[in-house]
Amino acid sequence: KFDLGAGKFFKINNDLCVSEALKRMEMLFSVSKYQRHLQSAGQDCNTTSQGVRKVEEIIEETIKMSKLVTESKMAKELSNKTGLPYMQFLTSWSGLFQSSWSQCNISEARSIIGYVRSSASDLKALWGRKLRPIEEILLDIGEADSECGVLQGGMLPLSRRLYYNALQKLGAAPGSTISIVLKAHCESFQLRMKSSQVAEVSDALCILQDYEETMKLSKLELCTLLCHEVDDRFYCWTSESIKYAIGYHVSLQRHFLADILLKAAKVQDAQSILEEAVKASPMNYDAAFSYGAFLLQIAAYDKRCSDPDLMKKAQSQLLQSARLDVSKADPFALLGMWFEIQRDLKRSVGCYSKALLIDPSNPVAGRGILRVKKNTDLGSVFSRAMDNGIYQSGWAWKASGDHSAFVVGDYERANKCYQQALRSHDICNPKQFRLNTFFSIPGESFSTFKEYSNTWSALGASYRHMGKYSAALRAFQAAYEKQSSDISYFCSWAQVEMELGLLNKASEKFQRVVDSGRKDAQIDACYGLASCMLASARQAEEEGKFGNALSYLKRGIATINMLIESQLDRMFYCIWKILGDLYSFGFLIPISAFAGTGSDGYGQKMQFIAQGQAAYSHIVRDISKLDSSISSSDVISTVLSTTLNDIGINCLLRARICDDLIFEGMEKGNSTCWSEVTKEKEVQELLNSALSYFTDALKYKPLSSCCWAGLGYSLIARNPVLAQHAFCTALQFDKSNVDAWANLCLLYLHNDLIETSEECVDSLTQVSDSALIWLVRGLRVEKELGLEATNEMHALSKAFDAYQASLQISRQQGALLGLSLMARKLAKVAVQDKRCPNFELFLRESFANLDIYLNLNGSKNIGAVALCGVTGIEKAFNLQLEGRISSHLAHILMQHGANRTQHTPAIKEYYTRNEEIRNVTDEVNAYIDASETNKNCNISLENCDAETVSIHVARQHLLRNPSDSLLWLQLSKALLQALNPTSTTESYEAVLAALKRSKETMLIQVSGSSSCDSVHGINHSTPSPSSSQLSEVFALSYSIFDIHIETTNKSSYDLQKSVVLDPENYIARSMIP
Repeated sequence: KFDLGAGKFFKINNDLCVSEALKRMEMLFSVSKYQRHLQSAGQDCNTTSQGVRKVEEIIEETIKMSKLVTESKMAKELSNKTGLPYMQFLTSWSGLFQSSWSQCNISEARSIIGYVRSSASDLKALWGRKLRPIEEILLDIGEADSECGVLQGGMLPLSRRLYYNALQKLGAAPGSTISIVLKAHCESFQLRMKSSQVAEVSDALCILQDYEETMKLSKLELCTLLCHEVDDRFYCWTSESIKYAIGYHVSLQRHFLADILLKAAKVQDAQSILEEAVKASPMNYDAAFSYGAFLLQIAAYDKRCSDPDLMKKAQSQLLQSARLDVSKADPFALLGMWFEIQRDLKRSVGCYSKALLIDPSNPVAGRGILRVKKNTDLGSVFSRAMDNGIYQSGWAWKASGDHSAFVVGDYERANKCYQQALRSHDICNPKQFRLNTFFSIPGESFSTFKEYSNTWSALGASYRHMGKYSAALRAFQAAYEKQSSDISYFCSWAQVEMELGLLNKASEKFQRVVDSGRKDAQIDACYGLASCMLASARQAEEEGKFGNALSYLKRGIATINMLIESQLDRMFYCIWKILGDLYSFGFLIPISAFAGTGSDGYGQKMQFIAQGQAAYSHIVRDISKLDSSISSSDVISTVLSTTLNDIGINCLLRARICDDLIFEGMEKGNSTCWSEVTKEKEVQELLNSALSYFTDALKYKPLSSCCWAGLGYSLIARNPVLAQHAFCTALQFDKSNVDAWANLCLLYLHNDLIETSEECVDSLTQVSDSALIWLVRGLRVEKELGLEATNEMHALSKAFDAYQASLQISRQQGALLGLSLMARKLAKVAVQDKRCPNFELFLRESFANLDIYLNLNGSKNIGAVALCGVTGIEKAFNLQLEGRISSHLAHILMQHGANRTQHTPAIKEYYTRNEEIRNVTDEVNAYIDASETNKNCNISLENCDAETVSIHVARQHLLRNPSDSLLWLQLSKALLQALNPTSTTESYEAVLAALKRSKETMLIQVSGSSSCDSVHGINHSTPSPSSSQLSEVFALSYSIFDIHIETTNKSSYDLQKSVVLDPENYIARSMIP
C-alpha cells in the first residue's frame, strides 16, 4: 500500500493530478511485472498451467490497454513514457523461448502489433525517441511469426517479406549473440512455412536443396554459442535466459530439418541428425525427447519403416527424456501412446494420467485418455483442462460438448463447448504443435482439418436438434469447406435441408452417402433418401407433375429395395414403414400416370398400392417373433398399433379407387350411391379388411385418435351411427384431428343436418386452416342451397369463394370440380340477371377448372366428362356466332364435344338418364345437321391473312410460286371448306397433303437452313411465316385427324405445338381434351 499523500513514491506537484499519478504508478508496476516475467523466461516458459495463466493475463491487459489508449490522450502519453506497449508485445510474443503467440489468435496478435507500432510512432513524434534497429527487427519478426501460419488466417506473403527484411537487417548488423539467435529463428520459420506446403516428395527435395546448407551453418553457429559462456544481456533477459533461447532454437532447427527430411523420404538422414544431437548432449532434455518422438513417429506412423527395434529404441529415448526433466508432460504423453499401440491399456492410462497431472491441457495425453477410457466419466479431467483456457484444450471442450449433447441432452451448453473448441489452437490449427502427428492413433484416418471439420459438424448437429436450421447449415458448410472428403455428417446436413425444403440438395447428399458404400451409414442414408423422395413426390403432386411424382416414388422404392437386398443383420421398422408409405402415396397419382403401352392403369395402380400393405406386414411379422416380455412393452405396442392403422388406411385407399371406378364410370357399373357401391364384392372385402385392422390397432392403443377416425370411415356406408360414434370418440382423444372433423361434417351433410354440420365446420376452422376446411364449407353451402329457398346468387358466390380459398392452399380435385360447377351456375344466373356482366368470365372459369379436374382425375368422372363435352359444344357455338371461326370448323368442334358425351357405355348410360344433357346435345346435333344442308352459308376462317379463294385460284397461285408456305396454307383452307360428310377419302388425303407441305415449308423457312432451302427449292424472297400461322397449320392438321380417324393415327403433338406457338388459337384451345 502506498501513501500518496506523503508523496513517498511520487511527488505530487500542482501540475500532476492524483489520477494521473495513480495511472503512471499502475503502468510502472505493469512494466516491472513484465520485466520479472521476461527474466524468468528460461525457467517457467514451458506450458504449465501457471505459465499459461500469466501469459493469458498479460494478453488480456494488453488488449484492454490498446483500447484505452485510443480513448484517452493521458493514457497514451503515459504508456509511451513508460515503454509499456513494447514490453507487452515481447511478453505476448515469447518467440525466443517457446511457440510464438502461443496464447493468441490472429486478431489478438494483429491488435497488439498495431498497438505497438502506433505507440512507436507517437513516441517518435512526442519525445523524439525512435526504436533501435534491434527493436524494429524484433517487432518485424514478431509480426512475421503471427502471419506465417502459426495462427490460422495468417498472410504468408506478408510473413515472407518481413522475414526477408529482418534477415537483411541482421546481415548488416555485427554478429552479436542475439543477432545469431534471431537469424536462426527467421531461417527456421522460413523452412517451416515451406514444409507446411509440401504435398509431394519432389517438393520436399527441392526445399531441402535450398535450405539444408543454410540450416547446417546456422546450427553450427548456435552450437558454438552453447559451448561458451554467454555474457550478453538484452533488455531484462539474463545470460541464462539467452542460453535457454539458443538451446530452444537448436532443438527447433533440428526438428524442422528432420521433418522436411522425413517428408523427402530421407529417414536415415533425419535420424542421423537427431542421433548426433543426443550424442553431443546426452543430458539434454530437448535432444532426447526430439529423438524419441521421431523414432516413435517413423516406427508407428511411417509404413515404409520395417525395423522392429525402433519401437524399443523410441521407448528407451522417451523414458530417458522423462528422467531428465520430470516437469515435462510430453514424454509421459508419448509413452502413453507407446503403451496404447502395444495394447497395454493399463500402463497407457497411467502415463496419460501422469502427463495430465503435469499439464492438464496436454493435447496428446488428453486425446489419448479419451480413447482408452471412452466409456468412463472424465468430467474432472475436462474441468481441469478447460480451466487452463482454450489454447490447447480444444479436445476437452469438444469432448465436453459431445457429453452434453449425446448424454445429457443440454444442447445450449454443447453449443458453447463446441464454439470454444473451435477457437482452440489444437483444433483450429494443429500444425502449430510439434506433436500434432500424435493427436490420433496409428491406423486412424487423420488430416490436419479432420478434427476441426468434425467439431463444426457436431455444432451443426446440435443446432439442428435445437431447431436452428440456418445456423446448422452454416456450420455444416464450414465443415465441408475444411474437409470435403469427409461425408460422415452428410445425413444430418441433408436432414436440415429437408426441413428447409431444399429437397434436391438433400437428395444429392443422401445419394453420395449411399454410393460411398459405408455400411455404418447405409440405413440412415437410404431411409433419408427415401424420405426425401416421398417429400419430392408430394411436392410434385401438388404442382400437378404426376409423372415426376411417380418417378420419385419409384426411385425411393428402388433405394429401399437395394437396402433390403443387401441383407443387413437387422432391418429397422422404419425401413418397412417408409417403403409402405411410398407405395400408399401412389393413391394420389392419377391412373393415367400408371398406364403404359397396352397396360391397364387401374390394375397397375391397385397392384402398386397393394405392395404397401405387404411392406407394413413385415413389421407385424417381425414383432410376432419377439419374446413376449419385449412385445408387450409400450414402445412395441405403439409401433404395432401404428402399423395396423397404416394397413387399414392402405385398404381404405384401394377401396376408394374401386369406388371411383364404379361411381366415376370405368364401365364397371352404374351405381351412384356409396351404400350401393360398398355392396360390390371387391369393395366389400377391402372395407372388411380395413375394419379388422383398425379394430386390432385399437386393442394395442385404445386411445389412438387416428385409429378411431379410420374405423369411422370404414363404417360410413354400412352403419352411419357407429361411424358417428367413432368420429366423436376420435375427437375426444384429439380435438385437432382434421380428418375426423371433416368426415363427421360430411356425414351430417349427407343426412341433411345443416346446423350440426355448420358447428363442425366452425370447430374445424379453429383446428387448422387447411384446404379441406374450405372444401367442406363449399359443400355445406351447396347442400344448404338445395334444401332452402335462399338468395341463389349470394349462396353460389359463397360456395364459389370457399372453393377458391381451398385451391389457394392446395390443389384439391373436389374443389376444382366444385368451383367449375359453381362458376357454371353463376353464369346461368348472370344470363338471367341482365345487370350482371360476368357471363363470359364465369364460363371461362368453369371450363378451365373442369379441364384441370379431368386431367387430374384421368377423365373418369362420367358426369364431368359429359359436362365438358357440352361446354365444348357451347363454346364452338359462341365462337361461330361471334364470327371467329367458320361454320364448318364449328361443326367439327361441336361434333368433338358431342362425341365426348357418349364415348363409353357408362357415359351413354349416364347420357340417357340425364335429361338436361340429352336435350342440349340433341338440339346441337339438330343444328349441326341443319347447317350441313345449308349450301349457301357464309364461310370465314380464323386468322386468315388473305381473302377466301376457290380451289382453282389457290392452285394457280401455287403454280407461280410453289415455295410459298402461305399459299399452301391457303390451298389447304380452300380444300377444307369444300369438305362435307359425303367427301371421299381422297378428299381428306388431299387436305392432309397440302397441310403437310405447308408445315414442312414453314419449318424449313423458320429454321433458316440454306442446305435444306436448296434441296426444296425455297425462294428466300418469300416472307417467313408468323407463329400464329404456323400454329394454325398444326391445329388444322389435328382437326383433320379428329374428323377422319381412319386416315391415320391421331396424335396430340400437333395440338400441343399449336397451343405453344399461339396460346390464343381458338381452334387449338377448343379441341384440347
